[in-house]
Amino acid sequence: MLLGSKQDIQEHIVFLLSNCSRLSAKKIQKKLDTSKVKATVQGIYRALRCLQEDGVITKEKQAYSLRTPWILDLAKLLDTMENTYLDQDYHDLLLPNQKKEKRVWYFTNMLQMNNFWSQLLIIMANKSKTGIALSYCPHTWFENLQINQESQYRRNYFSLVKQFSIVGSNFFLDKYTVSKRPNQKDQEETYISVKAKEIIKNPNLYIDVIDDIVLEIKFDKRSTNLVEDCYKMIENEKDIDKILSCILKQKNKIKVTLQKNQKKAECYYKKFEKIFGPLKKINEII
Repeated sequence: MLLGSKQDIQEHIVFLLSNCSRLSAKKIQKKLDTSKVKATVQGIYRALRCLQEDGVITKEKQAYSLRTPWILDLAKLLDTMENTYLDQDYHDLLLPNQKKEKRVWYFTNMLQMNNFWSQLLIIMANKSKTGIALSYCPHTWFENLQINQESQYRRNYFSLVKQFSIVGSNFFLDKYTVSKRPNQKDQEETYISVKAKEIIKNPNLYIDVIDDIVLEIKFDKRSTNLVEDCYKMIENEKDIDKILSCILKQKNKIKVTLQKNQKKAECYYKKFEKIFGPLKKINEII
């Protein structure tokens, strides 16, 4: 799937040709090797043949390029997608507004909730006037569930806002996850400490605030205890996948609440300022 979290050899070739036209198979192989994409010579030629058959690329002598008709069709598709998902109508279906200042969803599947969570945050960030985001999480499990999708999300999210993050634990996996984040000091500052629990006292609650929009994700007590117990068990990288699979097998009760609430947002801002210092004031922007 083009721009999906997992890319096959054909997609890698399309991305290469989007940046540089008229590449030979040998040059494509060199660029793939440079990008640490594993592909055999036979696999590359097979992918090139498939892309030609599908009308995605064209071959001129020994050089390959993207086909202009395919590019134009893709551009039209992107315009349609943008009009459908990035305009006000779609946002109004999800974001709180004057008619409906609070929206609530319920999930039992952690992966589905995680995907929806990132969807909401991107929309919130895209609408932000301050460019400032606050995030509190007791643990960072969600960053390890779908690594490729998380990377795609973070790349887009942090192009829209600067985030101040608080992690309310310093177990091995929390510290490991934070240490593995891309170096984005200009776009993200993180405070990781058990002392954070004194600021946000509910261990079941995950919080995101952008402008005057507050997103709260609340887990049931049993799920919270399971995550806590699993985090206590992880002492090295080898345990991560095993423990996370255990968490995913659990049927959860998750409540997602999104509300437009300036008073509540300002309350969270004050809590975060105790750690990060002065932040942009919401009432100065909105």
